[in-house]
Amino acid sequence: MAAPQAFVDANNVVRAKDCELVIPIIVGTIAFNMGKKATDSSSHKWTVYVRGVDNEDLSYLVAKVQFDLHQTFAVPTRYVEVQPFEVHEQGWGEFDIGVHIHFTVDVGENPVVIHHKLRLYDDGEQVGCKQDPKKPVVFESFEQLVFSEPRLELYTRLKQHIPVPLTPPPPLLAWWKPPREDVEIEHLRALRARIAHQVNELRLEINPGMQGMPMPGMQPPPSHSAPGHMGGMPGFRV
Repeated sequence: MAAPQAFVDANNVVRAKDCELVIPIIVGTIAFNMGKKATDSSSHKWTVYVRGVDNEDLSYLVAKVQFDLHQTFAVPTRYVEVQPFEVHEQGWGEFDIGVHIHFTVDVGENPVVIHHKLRLYDDGEQVGCKQDPKKPVVFESFEQLVFSEPRLELYTRLKQHIPVPLTPPPPLLAWWKPPREDVEIEHLRALRARIAHQVNELRLEINPGMQGMPMPGMQPPPSHSAPGHMGGMPGFRV
């Protein structure tokens, strides 16, 4: 591996010039219907988690994860400092969960915040419908942590890092599947279309006279998600 060029930034930190690190992770939820034990206020047991794409140990990069649950929970903010990075709960409703990923000290960057929806029902299922308690609803997002011109020491360490499996294997491993590339590509296309739509709306808000003028690459926002249960963003820059 050729040594990257180094430069010192305004904070006197030595960084790798024109270099980028991309670390893929998965953020997800898995929900089991409680069957005969279900009540109006507690119909599902569920888990929210952060994991490696290949279920590898993430402690080389992630120090802890903060999960922001719905404010109706007695303790809505949960901190997990050991792997597996997951929180187990039960309830009856779907909501967005804030996932704050805190990095190891040598990363020297602020936490990244990802918002992930808790899904209790598959596409096409009505709320309150009968579900097989043995068949969970898994909803995952393939995410990329992008480090632009990272600290030189970090760049060198991660380039030399060899992934190791998380031990012992997480109990949920049997339900996890590798991300599907075709679904991810479709989600990226949908995301680009939504961004283009938002940019065009902002452009018209700033200058209404541009109404009707074509915008390169402009597409209408999609009305539904791509097939499957894998969402995602192209990358969170840190």
